[in-house]
Amino acid sequence: MVKEHSRQIFGRDSLYFDIKPELRSATRIGSKPDGFVIVLDSPAAFYIVENEMAEHGVHDHVVTQISKFNSAFKKAETRTKIVEALYDNIKKDQTRYSFVKSKNEEPYKFLTDIVSSSPTVIIIIDRLLDELKDAIDELPLKAKLVEFKTFKRGVDNNAHAHFVSEPVQEDTVAKYVEKEGFACLMCKNQPTYDAGLIVEHLEEKHDIFRDDQIIDGWNPEFQRQADLYLSKRKASF
Repeated sequence: MVKEHSRQIFGRDSLYFDIKPELRSATRIGSKPDGFVIVLDSPAAFYIVENEMAEHGVHDHVVTQISKFNSAFKKAETRTKIVEALYDNIKKDQTRYSFVKSKNEEPYKFLTDIVSSSPTVIIIIDRLLDELKDAIDELPLKAKLVEFKTFKRGVDNNAHAHFVSEPVQEDTVAKYVEKEGFACLMCKNQPTYDAGLIVEHLEEKHDIFRDDQIIDGWNPEFQRQADLYLSKRKASF
């Protein structure tokens, strides 16, 4: 789910890499992140991703993993290995390569520069834990907790809504205004819409597909309303 909805979490100008090269410290201790993310627009960023479930008791695991990442990133060969893995992934996908190229004329140099900086670890978890909130301040690498929840609606196992507590990159395209509706932040006069219409408006007028829309104040009930509206629209054609 994190991979599928990565742009809701990391912003429209981000790419999620579901690759897991083994990173080894100077003492040859290995670790594998769950993924990497690069943000192409300003400010450019490089993230290591750890996806966790609160029920699994993650404190010790997260602290140990991030300590291993820190040791591994001190080695130049580790950073080179990551750059090559990211670049190979991009080159194999023409859409990705064109997207990166449109933002940076020299993709390999861009990756080398951004990976050479100290990374931020993004810990995505289905429920925020106080023990983790306290622990991240003491970690050797900068870390950020992001709460990501998936809700199942009714009896249809394929009907889901998703909630991100705080997107990593602020890329909000609309916001909820109480008693008025959703205001489009990309339109000059900021007209307001109900839940279904704002999703439709962002798709049709601004070419921002549903999974890429970051709307301030969005919640599962608004998602239900939007899905109902859009399903009726589809049925009417």
